[in-house]
Amino acid sequence: MKPFAIAVIASLCFVGVAHAQMSSEDRAAFADAGIAAVHAGLGLKADQEKLWPAVETAIRGFSKASHERAAERKKAKEERQKAKTPADLVARLRQRAEDGAASAADLKKVAEAMEPLYKALDDGQKKRMSKLMREQRVLGNVLRGRGDRDRGAKDHGAKEHGSKDSGAKDRSDKDSGDKDGGDD
Repeated sequence: MKPFAIAVIASLCFVGVAHAQMSSEDRAAFADAGIAAVHAGLGLKADQEKLWPAVETAIRGFSKASHERAAERKKAKEERQKAKTPADLVARLRQRAEDGAASAADLKKVAEAMEPLYKALDDGQKKRMSKLMREQRVLGNVLRGRGDRDRGAKDHGAKEHGSKDSGAKDRSDKDSGDKDGGDD
């Protein structure tokens, strides 16, 4: 239980840091802590433990690819700003579509790797896995759903600006594709 507590505490240290502001080292540390928290929290039995490495490898692959795509988007935006050229909306839409397709393929790999382990879990472990994966954001915001991101932006804006609806601009900025970094 002690490794689980350490992993949870370590991952919670990053909760207050905006994702776009984290360095690649911070993101890797956060991913490691989240994966460790899920692994420790599941309390796998010996026969289940054999199935974990494939799941961890797939999650790490998804996370790495997602962060690489985010870094590429951020670099492209910085280059546009440096050159003072306007964004090409059509090119950006195509790039986001390509990123989405790549993200979907990576997520499918995670599902395929996870299926044997998930089938071997008891009901309590399945419930914990779902909650831990979501709360630790092991797959970014994939398991949190669009509504959670919108509520988070609204709540953040309300705290920052003292208005209940000040998050509306934050949501429209995210929807326009101006988001630097982050999850696919």
